Amino acid sequence: MFPIWWRKKQAKVIDHGLGKTMPSIAERWRANTGFAVKRLLIAVVTSVAVSMHSPITLASGATLQFIAEPFEMEVDNPVVKKQWERVIPKDSSAEQRAAFLAIAKLGVQWVAGKVSIQDVEREYGLLSVLQSNDHYLYTFNGRGFGASFTWYEERERQKAFVSRKFEIAPETWVGVAIDRDELKDALGLVRREKGEIVDGIEDRLDYYAPPIPGLNPYVAHLNYRLPLAHCSEYDVTASFDYEVRPDQPRATLDSTENLRSVQVSRWYLTSAQFEQRNHAKRVKYGSMNLRTGMVCPETGFWQAWTDSGSITKPFVWWAGRRFEHEFVKIDGRTEAREARFTWVDRHAQAS
Repeated sequence: MFPIWWRKKQAKVIDHGLGKTMPSIAERWRANTGFAVKRLLIAVVTSVAVSMHSPITLASGATLQFIAEPFEMEVDNPVVKKQWERVIPKDSSAEQRAAFLAIAKLGVQWVAGKVSIQDVEREYGLLSVLQSNDHYLYTFNGRGFGASFTWYEERERQKAFVSRKFEIAPETWVGVAIDRDELKDALGLVRREKGEIVDGIEDRLDYYAPPIPGLNPYVAHLNYRLPLAHCSEYDVTASFDYEVRPDQPRATLDSTENLRSVQVSRWYLTSAQFEQRNHAKRVKYGSMNLRTGMVCPETGFWQAWTDSGSITKPFVWWAGRRFEHEFVKIDGRTEAREARFTWVDRHAQAS
């Protein structure tokens, strides 16, 4: 609880010329002590984050972290200065780093649907679980890091929006040094490139996202995706956060290996995206001039037509099988004719 004098002062408002605001911590301290705040030592109580349902904090437990090494950065508001607290983490051991990578790989596989939560628990033991109105939150506490698996069951049933999310992050005082390309390859990811056409859909997100103005200027946000089958109903995207360490002055946002978090999500495609994908395939396979005797390039619904003008109803044909002749009736006779084939739509069992 705050002391009585602090609570009494909370009703006070201050006009900075930018509208009336509540007094800052520094202003309240100076008003009651007579001393200006020159340097603050911030104590971050992660048990507060537990009450706010932070997945990583839930996994790692409630602890008290004292963070020093403050620095100042100007922000757009001319009156306010943000003071970011930087930490010099202790390097993780080879064993911790290997454990971090192992569960990160499992998290990517879970989001992609290749393993289940039960598979994760067989590997690591029972996970802590919280259930809310619309999702389940499974958490794992490793040595120096925490991981969370978030599952939106109803969204997955409806095949809409984001249905699975995985996040793993080291404790504030633990450093995990992993080269970004090494991590990308270990997790089976590829960089996202703005404007790239992936299965007929244009990617609107770039690989590198610079620091957001007003937020920590020492953190770089990197974007990736998991290559999936052409018929996949969803995309799997990932992002890495890397931070420049204060004890490595030569490191930059482009070179730092100080990994702070990995996030992976499953996004279901919308109807419009499915149509974009199908249109791209019709154009692609149409240019191949697929005919009888040629190998079907992808499992899905196809349509055939012959030189006589006969057109079939859409039918399922499997990748790797050769397209066959179509039988048509001509003057009362049934004849086998060479046909051409065009893509219609994906097939649910293709994956």
